[in-house]
Amino acid sequence: MTTLKALAVAAIIAAAAPFSAPSAEARGNGCELRGQVASQGNQRSQLAIRNEGAIPLYVFWIDYKGNERNYQNQDQPLVRIDPGQIQEITAAQGHYYSVYDENEVCLSVVRVDAPAMMVGYASGSNAAPNTNTAQAQPQRQPQQQAAATTPRQPNGSATSADGDVMRILELVNQHRANGAVCTGTGTRFGPAPPLQLHQPLSQAATAWSQQMLNTGNFTHGDMQGRITAVCGQVAMGENIAANPTADGAVAGWMSSTSGHCEAIMNPTYRLIGIGKATGSQYGAYWTQKFADRCGR
Repeated sequence: MTTLKALAVAAIIAAAAPFSAPSAEARGNGCELRGQVASQGNQRSQLAIRNEGAIPLYVFWIDYKGNERNYQNQDQPLVRIDPGQIQEITAAQGHYYSVYDENEVCLSVVRVDAPAMMVGYASGSNAAPNTNTAQAQPQRQPQQQAAATTPRQPNGSATSADGDVMRILELVNQHRANGAVCTGTGTRFGPAPPLQLHQPLSQAATAWSQQMLNTGNFTHGDMQGRITAVCGQVAMGENIAANPTADGAVAGWMSSTSGHCEAIMNPTYRLIGIGKATGSQYGAYWTQKFADRCGR
């Protein structure tokens, strides 16, 4: 448990749902791995789960005793995923996650066995999930594989300084001006200076949003390498989201339990790059890149 709570990859996570782990009678088929005990490995992974159905989904972490809980050791879901949304979970390889719909029917159990994974579920279906494993440098998938993830739509576009990007900058700086308590760690942040929009970082953020759109791989990949290429060796961070609106993306980051809020509120950062790529069925892929300075 301590290992997972220490992981802090920025990833968009929804608020926990109000029901506890379903009873045995409520579970559907396809959950043979329920109760599997996670390994003690600490190799970080990113698990993106896509809700392709019409009702919310809820995800539990299966702990070291085979119990379905959240990372705070509570008998509550780890995340809620609304229809049409993607949520990314900070995970560790060798761990198991169970997925339920809002009727408390188990859809499947996912074993994390790669540095980055994406799975998709349609509510009410107990079939095996569609999966796509991403590498640190994702390659464009063949068309038949991309269709199982997030296909690029015709006329897709990417921008770095449109109204939505400026809206994200406005909202982020409002939160920094007001201060915030971040849910994931309980850290209380006081007011912080506003972030300045940095064009080279925004270009890099836009390029990464477009990469996620093109490949359907919702992942950070080599975040450090991309920011270092722009700014050199600096303090850095990154948030990503799949959300149709700027307001929705920021709300998800601020309520995240996996480091998004901390990245936004970190007073060390002075610069931000913001990128958006539109054209997917989820509306847009968003990327924020943070740095304390940029020396190139």
